[in-house]
Amino acid sequence: MRQHSPETGFPRALSHFHTRLQQVGLFPMKTTYFIAVLIVVCSLTSSAYAQNESEPVSIPAALVEAPTKDNLAVEYEEVAAVRVLERRLLPSSESRVNKLELGYGVGAADRLALAGEPPVKVLTRTAAKETVGLSGSGLQVNLDPQLFDALEQIKSDLMQGTAEADGSFVLPFGIECADQPSVQRYLALFTDQGSKTLKVWMQRSGRWRPLILEILQEEAVPRDLLFLAMIESGFKTQVKSPANAGGMWQFIPGTALDMGLRIDAYVDERFDPIKATRAAAIYLKRQHAKFGSWPLAMAAYNGGAGTVSKAIDTYNSNDYFQLVEYGAMYDETRRYVPKIMAAALVANNPKSFGFDGLASDPAWDYDEVEVPGDVRLSLLADAVGSTLEELEELNPELLLKQTPPDRETYTLRIPAGTGSLFVENFDNLVEKYGKKHERITLRFGETIERVAQKTGVPTRVLREINGFANKERAPYGTTLLVPTKGRSAVEPESPSKEMRVVLVPKEEFTFEGRERVFYDVNKGDTLEEIADHFGLRKVQVALWNDLDATAKLREGLTLQLFLPQDHATDAILSLESEVRALEIGSEEYEDWTQSKTQSEGNRTTYKVQKGDSVSKIAKKFSVKSTDLIRWNNLDSKGTIRLGMRLVIQGSAAKQAKPKKKQKK
Repeated sequence: MRQHSPETGFPRALSHFHTRLQQVGLFPMKTTYFIAVLIVVCSLTSSAYAQNESEPVSIPAALVEAPTKDNLAVEYEEVAAVRVLERRLLPSSESRVNKLELGYGVGAADRLALAGEPPVKVLTRTAAKETVGLSGSGLQVNLDPQLFDALEQIKSDLMQGTAEADGSFVLPFGIECADQPSVQRYLALFTDQGSKTLKVWMQRSGRWRPLILEILQEEAVPRDLLFLAMIESGFKTQVKSPANAGGMWQFIPGTALDMGLRIDAYVDERFDPIKATRAAAIYLKRQHAKFGSWPLAMAAYNGGAGTVSKAIDTYNSNDYFQLVEYGAMYDETRRYVPKIMAAALVANNPKSFGFDGLASDPAWDYDEVEVPGDVRLSLLADAVGSTLEELEELNPELLLKQTPPDRETYTLRIPAGTGSLFVENFDNLVEKYGKKHERITLRFGETIERVAQKTGVPTRVLREINGFANKERAPYGTTLLVPTKGRSAVEPESPSKEMRVVLVPKEEFTFEGRERVFYDVNKGDTLEEIADHFGLRKVQVALWNDLDATAKLREGLTLQLFLPQDHATDAILSLESEVRALEIGSEEYEDWTQSKTQSEGNRTTYKVQKGDSVSKIAKKFSVKSTDLIRWNNLDSKGTIRLGMRLVIQGSAAKQAKPKKKQKK
C-alpha cells in the first residue's frame, strides 16, 4: 500500500533522494544513470511520504524502531524487480495515452497501419506477428489469440443481447477492464519477460488462496481482490518495502494502526496473514463505499483516497481508465490497477496464456492453541515436536521469538494435527524449564558456552532456545533468552591464590593514561574485529603480542591490550591484577617452565562431560578448583566447554589413571 500526498510526495522524495546521493558520494553522476536511478528510487520511496484518508496518526518512535527480521528487505526484491522491468519495457503513463501508440512502441509505419483499429484487433495482429511488437523496448508480444477472439465474441454477444459467454474464458473485472490498452500492456509483460516471476507468484498463491478467499467472501468484496496481494508482495508474509510498508498486503504503519493492527516491539500484525487480510478487505470496502468503483478503490489503496478525489475533481470524471488517459494521479497508481487486472486475467485463464500445468503450493494449515503470554517459541516448539523455524513461519507477527508479555493468553498457530500433543507436553516442559526467562546480551568476547557455564543452563538448551545451530557462532551484541528455571547450581569460586599464567613478549610497552588488560580469543575472532572494537590499529595489536598480522587467530590465545583507563566495559577482559603475566625469556618464565615440566610427569587429562563444572570436576579428583584453573590456564571464572580436555596433576592424576590388568 503506497499512498501519496500531492503536496509532499514527489518533491520530498526527489529532495530526499538528491540529499542521500550527496551523502554517499554518488552525486554528481552521469545524467543517464541519474535519471534511471531516480525513476526507480522515487517509485520505491514514494510511500514514505504517505497520508491516510483520515487524520494523520502519530506513531511513537518506539513503534517505528521496532525490531524486524533481517531478511524482510531481501524478500521484497521480487516485487521491486517487476517494477524495474515495467519501467524499462512499458511506456511511461506520465504522457497522456495516444491511441495511435497502441502498437506498444512499434515503428511509425506500423502505427499508421494500426491507426483507428480497436485495441483488441491491434494485439491480435501483434500476437499473430503482423507487427514488430515493442521493437524499441525489447518486449515481444506473444499472446494467445484465443483471448482476443473471446473478448470480441463477448462484446458481440453483449451488443446482440445474448448470453455473455459460455464460461470458458473468465473475465475477473469485466469486459471493459480486459479491453483496456493499459491492461493489455501488462498482459504482454506478464506473458513475456515477466512470466517467470508471475509463475512463481501463481504457484505460491496456492498456499494462501483458500484463506484469502474465505475472508474476502466474509467481508462481501470481490474475490479477485486476491490479486492485489499478489502485486503488493508476491504472496509473501515476511516482506518489507524500502518505504516501511510491511506484510502480504503492504500496509504502512499509520494505516495499519488506523485499521486496528498492532505494531510494537513484540508484535507486528502486518505480518499476520489472517489479520492483515481482514484489514485489507475492510479498507478496500471502505474505499468502494466512498467512490462506488473497484478500480478507484484499488487506486485509493495504492495512492490514497485524497489522490483519487483530487483526480476526480480536476478532470470532472469518475472513470478510472479515463483518468489514466488524462494522466491523472501518480504514475505508479496509473500502473497499479491495470497490473492487478492483468495478473487476475492470466491466473484465471492459465491455459490461454501458456501457464497451465503449474503446481500450487499446499494450502496453509495449522491448529490453534491458547498459550500464556511471555513464553518462548522454542519452548512451545518442543511441546509439539516442531522446530523454532516452523513456529516462526506459522506466527510471523511475533518479532522476538516469544508471545507478548502484556497478554495473559495468546492464540498461537501450531502445525496441523499437533494440538493434542501440545496439551500433553506443555505443562511438563514449563515445569522443567519454566516459562519465564531473562535476557543476556553477549559482550565482546562472550560466547554461548560462557553463558552456559555462568548460568548452569546446558549449551544445547541455550542454542536451541535462541535458534543457533551446533557450533554456530553467536555474534557479539546478540541478546540471548536464558531460562530462569532448570539451571544447575553454580558454586561460587573462592578467590584464586595462584593466578593463571599469560605469556607476553619480552619487549615492555608503557603508555601514559593507558592500562594493560587481557583478551581471550574466541573461535571466529579476527585481528581486525578485535582492533576495531577497542579503537586500536591492527598493527598495534600484532606488535604488542608478537603476531603475524596476516595469519588467522587461534582460539585460546590471550592478547595483551593497552586501553585508555576510562575504556568501555562492554567486553570480556581480564585485568592485570587477575593474571600472572610472564615475559618470555625472563628468569620468572624459566622457573615457571621448569616447574611445569617437572609437574607434567604426574598428569593425566579429563574430557569435560555434559553438566560438568570446574567445582564438580575438582571435587571428583579431590583437588582445589583454583588448582584446576591454574593447571589449565582457564580464565578467573573457570569457563569450560563440553568436550574440552583438562589437565589433572599431582597425586590426583595418579589416582585417575586406569589400573592395568594383572596378568594371570
